[in-house]
Amino acid sequence: MEITLYFIIAQIFGSLTLSFSVISVQMKKRANILTMFAIAGSFASVAYFLLEAHSGLVLNTIGVVATIFGAVLARKDKMLPKWSLAVFAVLTIGIWAMFYESLIDISVLLAQVVYFGALAFKNPNLVRVMMMSNMICWLVYNAFVGAYANVANNVFFIISDTIALVRYRGKKKSGRTKSKKRLS
Repeated sequence: MEITLYFIIAQIFGSLTLSFSVISVQMKKRANILTMFAIAGSFASVAYFLLEAHSGLVLNTIGVVATIFGAVLARKDKMLPKWSLAVFAVLTIGIWAMFYESLIDISVLLAQVVYFGALAFKNPNLVRVMMMSNMICWLVYNAFVGAYANVANNVFFIISDTIALVRYRGKKKSGRTKSKKRLS
């Protein structure tokens, strides 16, 4: 891969993706996780644009739009309706078919389908598990298209997500730990 100014700028945007992505999984509330993830996804879309990674750009941008809707509704303690997730998934599959260039594009499709599954859950830990699966698929794509800062993002996200899962395991929705029975 030739190192051009666009390539360097894409890596800078990938680094910004990394920052917001890692921060996202350390948030306690679903709305905050999704807000930070939408910001991270926006930076990733710019990187894909600069790298001319068309499938990644288009499908990631659809994911960002879905994430923004999810974050807005989460602030009102609501979820995206299941039908809207189905619409996003069908839209993603249709657009993926139009932008399909090679077998590596299958990983982007899998990433987004898994991601829409993550948006269906209210429990932050379930969201984290689904987002980790999503990141594994993106890691493969990013390595192939030369989005090396995004590869780092995927690796750090997976590590940060694992830490958050350990940190927040067994906690209720309110963030409090389950009370233990006292022995008298």
